[in-house]
Amino acid sequence: MLTNFFIAVIFLMQAQNWSELMVTVTMLHLIGYMAAPISMAALSPHTKIFAFPVFIATSIIMYTLPNKDILLVNILLSILSVSYTLTQGKEQLKNSLLFSSPFVIFLWLLYFNEVLWGHIIISVLFFLLVTDSRYVTLCRQHQKHPQEDHSTGNPA
Repeated sequence: MLTNFFIAVIFLMQAQNWSELMVTVTMLHLIGYMAAPISMAALSPHTKIFAFPVFIATSIIMYTLPNKDILLVNILLSILSVSYTLTQGKEQLKNSLLFSSPFVIFLWLLYFNEVLWGHIIISVLFFLLVTDSRYVTLCRQHQKHPQEDHSTGNPA
């Protein structure tokens, strides 16, 4: 709850007015909307042809947002990702980095890219990476192995 509180304070303090706050909230919504086409393509590969243009369109919309808002969101999502990874313990560190890093790296690449075609190419490569059958299989294998409670040796 404290992490949520501090993130909310940071967001509110960065906005000079209501419209700037709405741009930041819109960007967070766009990032949330990016999960739908990725999930659709990963869970049902025959829908990849429909999910692909939706993901690219969503990332193109992000291209239109101000760089300062993208920077703020990237910093906050990076902090959240690192915080989550650190709470997973040494046993799950590799998996946490494997599953959280691609999206954080993707967002940072979008931030540093200033050309629309570069933005599209980065988005295409990211989509193809995370919807690739090998990556999806790796994710499914991770899901099938619940974390064990090391004090008792029993699954959590």
